[in-house]
Parts: sequence; structure tokens; C-alpha cells
Amino acid sequence: MNEKIKVGLIGSGATALFFLKHISDRLGLFRDHILEIAIFEKQDKMAMGMPYSPRTTDIHNLSNISSNEIPELPETFGNWLRRQDKRSLQAVNIDDRDIDDSKVYSRLALGHYLHAQYGKLAFKINSGGVAICELNNTMVADIVYDTDRSMVRVIDDSGQVYEFSKVIIATGHAWNEGDNPSAGYYASPWPIQKIIPPEDTYHNFTIGTLGASLSAFDVVSSLAHRHGKFTENNGELKFIRAKEAKDFRIQMHSAEGWLPHLQYAQENPMREIYRHTDRETVLSLVDDEGYLSLETFFQDVCKPALKSAFRKDKKEYLNELLDNPGFGILDFVDEMSGEHEYVNSFDGMKQELLMAEASLANNRPVHWKETLDDLMYCLNFHAELLAVEDHMLLQRKVMPFLLNVIAALPLPSAKILLALHQAGCIEMIPGKVQMTDDYAKGAKTKIILEKEDGVMEQLEYRLFINCAGQDLVELEEFPFRGLVDANLVRKARVRFRTAKNPHKDLENKVRDKVFEERGKPYYEIGGIDIDPAYQILAEHGKPIDAICDIAFSHALGVRPYSYGLQACNATSKIMVTAWAKDIQKDMSGMGRSREITQLYESTDDL
Repeated sequence: MNEKIKVGLIGSGATALFFLKHISDRLGLFRDHILEIAIFEKQDKMAMGMPYSPRTTDIHNLSNISSNEIPELPETFGNWLRRQDKRSLQAVNIDDRDIDDSKVYSRLALGHYLHAQYGKLAFKINSGGVAICELNNTMVADIVYDTDRSMVRVIDDSGQVYEFSKVIIATGHAWNEGDNPSAGYYASPWPIQKIIPPEDTYHNFTIGTLGASLSAFDVVSSLAHRHGKFTENNGELKFIRAKEAKDFRIQMHSAEGWLPHLQYAQENPMREIYRHTDRETVLSLVDDEGYLSLETFFQDVCKPALKSAFRKDKKEYLNELLDNPGFGILDFVDEMSGEHEYVNSFDGMKQELLMAEASLANNRPVHWKETLDDLMYCLNFHAELLAVEDHMLLQRKVMPFLLNVIAALPLPSAKILLALHQAGCIEMIPGKVQMTDDYAKGAKTKIILEKEDGVMEQLEYRLFINCAGQDLVELEEFPFRGLVDANLVRKARVRFRTAKNPHKDLENKVRDKVFEERGKPYYEIGGIDIDPAYQILAEHGKPIDAICDIAFSHALGVRPYSYGLQACNATSKIMVTAWAKDIQKDMSGMGRSREITQLYESTDDL
């Protein structure tokens, strides 16, 4: 038998937690292969993760995932909540002890749940013969790979060195830009405590947010609860502003002026890669040059599934559009965006709230949204087959629409927004926002707003919070410089479909992302390069099997539709299953896209 190895796990958030879950599911194999798993966590508590930790979030912030939607862990979220006493539930803002598996609860509740599941998994793995070494309050400063010995050295911020045969990078959210509190500018809302006024003081002025994401609504909820109170009368929520905060107001900036779609009932809350197609069909769409066309995927895979969904939703009029061969993916985005477009986005949300409440109360799924989520989930795990032109189309046109539809806003959050709007405390401002060159100089943050009619307007805010979402970590910011300096990681890239003069039709701002390597033109899609089994790719594309990177902030270029706990689960499951098959010599070439699809097809719950 081969000598057992030590494994390093960098980070203990949700993706790391599901990594441990899938190791525990295969303990019969891994106990003969792994001696120890050392888990590095920079905070004091394991597995809470940034969005759910008391250090970063607030009691008024809701998660956007129900117990029904959380992948399998030792205990369901709903059952765990039912076991908690009244005081513990109240501490995470839950007053109703009648727990509903389809309801969303606070981020803090979810964080405590994930921490509890970590304890169960760590105990199971440890008892099963693989030692768990917890290194909390330990920040990893660098990773170095010894190519001669095939060993990985992890160096913490005190200079201590740990040696492993395999390392899995599962670090969490990343924001590259820094805050500038003196100008009232915050590059992200997290930790949210930094934007909350001290007790008995108020932000008695207009506050700006960039983006109408779920994070923006966390900002809105946290600030609103410190500047007034909510009361309910005949089922309608009302906001009463504190008398000391008469000028408290929030302006949300969104390019399209959209508010998100709302939480909806689902027939199958768990996503599946091949629910609406199969491996053979997807691979048959790959052309002779090795590309999967986004438009071909829409015509051959998406249209049949969407037509079935629209029939169930009694939206047959949309199938008349889909029946037209010339009706493409951008036409679909425009059509469905138009159905969500209102003169006043809050009035639109009020109308949609009634439909969403009926959907959930009567368990009436919105099939087209659920189907679209599955289809894009499928595309995500084949995205390495897309050419540059399709990656650009996906990022610029399709993804903003998808995230607006799929990152559904919980209904309680919608009610808070509507109450604030009725009280005159919040408004949506459509138009593109640019930060001025000196945006964070002085006592205010300056922005330039490009309105829909093309008119430019400069605005100033005493407090402005960027809620546009986490940054993709580029190679230049990759935290483990030992790997960068040794050319053991590289920029994520894709090839052009048209090899001649690929620069010609590109705008200047994207032309800079084109480069040549060994005589072939490539385009940087953001983040670092990984193979389909999540092994990092060194210079010239050689996989380093001793180091896997399952951090979304690193891999979103290659896997652009990786969001939420279900993607955390799928990512770690693919990585662990590929590793297990390599140990068993069950499949070769598992890092190649065609071979990894065999794993997708043969693995349960992917």
C-alpha cells in the first residue's frame, strides 16, 4: 500500500465544508490514502463563511436559500433549526418556532448551522481514520510547490511552514479595491458593521449604493432598522422614520434600473447538469474546431426545455417566439427582460410580490426560471468549450439578466423595500455609473451618472457603498505569490474562433486582454486557469495535480455561473470524485473536458 499523505485545505467556508462532506462519503477509499487533513481558517470559528459570520453580517440580513435548496449535509437546515431553543432562535432573529423548509432565514442562522455541520463532518472523518487538524486564527501568506519532491509548502503569516502532498485552495470572497472612509466610500458592504452608525446616531443624509444586488438589500435592511421601525397593519409592512433621521434616504444605482426577481416555488429545487439534456447531446454540438457555440446550445438544448416550461406556466405565447428559428438567445434575453421592465421598478415589484406569494403559498412553481437555472448550470460546467466571442456575449448580455432572475430576492426583503419606498426613503436611479478620477478625494464620493438619454450628471454622496459583487482575482492579485513567481499558475484564457486579426473588431478596453502564446491568439477571461478537475494549470497548460483551486473568486472566469451553496457542493464533488477516480485508476485524462463529462453523467446528484 502507498504511504498515506497529508492534505492542506486553505479556508473552511462552504466550498471547503462540502469538500469534507464528499471526503466523508468516500472514507472507505480515502482513509487508506490520507493520513491527515489540516484546515487553515483565518477566523476563530470554522465553516461559517464570510456571508454568514457574526463578524461580517448583521442580524437583519436574510440569506436567499431555503432548507429545501441546501445540498445534503449531516442534518438539514430545517431540522437543525427545529432542535434549537427559543433563546438561540431569537439570537438569530427567528421568532416563529414553526420552521418552514421552504422559507429563508437569517444569514446568521445559516452560519451557525454550517458551523454545526462542520463539527459533525470533522468528527466522522476523524473517527473514520483520517485525522483532522484545525488551524483556526491562521492566515496563509504563501504557497510554494517543490517540483523536485512534488510537495507543497504552505507558509502562514508568522512564517511557520507546513508541508503537504496535496493542497486544496478554498478561500472565500475577495475585494481588491480598498475602502476610503474619509470620503465615505466603501468598496464592499462587508463587514457590514463598518457602515452602521454608532448607537443613538444617524446617517441623516442621502446614501448611495452601486448595484441592486442582494448585498445592496442587506445594506438597505441594516441601515433602515437603525433609522426607524417597521410596523405591520393588515398584512402590510410600513416604515416609520425616526424623528432624528428625517433626511435619511437611500438611492440605489442600477444600469438597467432593475430590481431583482422574487423568490419563487420550485418543482426541483436542486440543480442538475444534465436534467434537460445529456452528455452525448452536448458533445455532439461541439464543432470540428472544438467549440460549443452559445447560440447552438440555446437553439438545440435550451429551446426545447424552455418550451416545455412555458407550457406548464401557461405562457404559450412565448413558445410562438421560440418556434421562430431566427429567435436567438439575445432575443430571449430582451423579451424576458421586457416582461420585468416597469416605468417604476417598485410598482413592478409590488405586482410581482402578489404573484410570488401565490406561487409559494400554493406551491405553484415558476417552471421557466427553474429550467433556465438548470440550463445555465449545465453550460457552466462546459464553459471551457466556448470561444472568446461567446464568453464576451455571456458576460456582457446574458449574465446580468441571469443574475437578476436567479439571484431571487426573499419576499420579506421585498416587503421592506416597498415599505421604504412608500415612506419616501428609497429610490432607484437607472443609468451607468462611472467613478470620477478623484472620486474618493475630499469629504464626499463623486460619481458620474450616464442617464438613459445620454446626459451625464455628477453626483456626490457622504456615504457610497459599492454593492456590485465580489471581484474576480486576477493573476496580478493572486494571493499566493510563490506559485505566480514559479509560473505554476497562469491567467484563464480562451481561444478565438477567428484566428486572423482578432483585435480588429474589439473595443480598446478589451483589446488589451488579447495576447499571443506560441503563435496563437488568446483572450483573458479573468481569474486563474484551472482544468475541469480544478487542478491549477501552470505555464503552457501543464496541470499541477498536487494543487486544486475551488475558490470561486479565482475560477469564475472558467466557471462563470458558479454561485451559491449548490455550486459550492458541485465544485467540491467534481474535484473529490475526479481525485478518487485517479486514486482508483478508474479513468484517465480526468482533467480534460470530454473525459470530465463522463464523471458528470455517472455521478449522482450532479
